[in-house]
Amino acid sequence: KKIGNTWKWQMDIGQHWGDVRWKTWKGNIHNMYEYEIIDQMILDTKLGQLPCLVIQGIAQSEIGSTGLISYYNEIYGFVKLDYINIDGSLTILELIEVSEN
Repeated sequence: KKIGNTWKWQMDIGQHWGDVRWKTWKGNIHNMYEYEIIDQMILDTKLGQLPCLVIQGIAQSEIGSTGLISYYNEIYGFVKLDYINIDGSLTILELIEVSEN
């Protein structure tokens, strides 16, 4: 978990995950993923200021590429995910609340 660490993985994604609003395909596509820890920072969140590792991800396939900047906290896990989707649109997911059962 150091700045500069990298890793790769791959996955096939079936056409049932496609959507006419952003991208469709026939059969399976093969995605190749590359990730790198690029920074450490204090992130302002709904849970307060949290120390986070900043991880950059890129996915590539025959239909295009996508991107991700994620913010990982040792206690809460991923607290923010900034996606660049296959059509260039953005999706941002943020952890806003933690509860215990």
